Amino acid sequence: MPRLPRYEVALEDKANAIYSLLQNESIVALVGMGGIGKTTLSTKVFDLFHNQYEKPSFLEDVKSKNINSVKKKLLQDLCDRKLHKHEDVDKYLHEIKQHMISKKVLVVVDDVGTTKNLEALQLPIAKYATNVNCKTKILVNCQNWQILKNHVKESAKIDMAFLEEEHARKFFMLPCIQICK
Repeated sequence: MPRLPRYEVALEDKANAIYSLLQNESIVALVGMGGIGKTTLSTKVFDLFHNQYEKPSFLEDVKSKNINSVKKKLLQDLCDRKLHKHEDVDKYLHEIKQHMISKKVLVVVDDVGTTKNLEALQLPIAKYATNVNCKTKILVNCQNWQILKNHVKESAKIDMAFLEEEHARKFFMLPCIQICK
């Protein structure tokens, strides 16, 4: 078996650490400046562990999308319900909540952007997210802790640190290396 490059191993180690934290917390937050690797790490967690959940959903770059389209994707991922373009997704939010209560669900919210977006998704503010018996796990990343602090315990906050120079160079060269092969 080929050895993984050192930066890939470090990423997998961080993903495993986040997954371990998710075993004890319903909601975990990755917080840090843009470009530091929150999306990459969230994607790695999802890629490694989504198959351990009945209903996984990765909501990519939420701040850049219409929140209704994000809710429709969540509805489709969790409830297998696809809505027509102009159909109101809010009348189906109870189904999303029911699936999150009754099933083992993983939701990754990438770059939530605003408190309004977070609350529109109705993920961490519902009772199921704080129930210790709940099997639903939510990983949310954001640049601003103030957006998340009323929804995520301080003990479930991960501050993304800067990469060491050697890892940063390799990490940011990775797309170029993969394209050039």
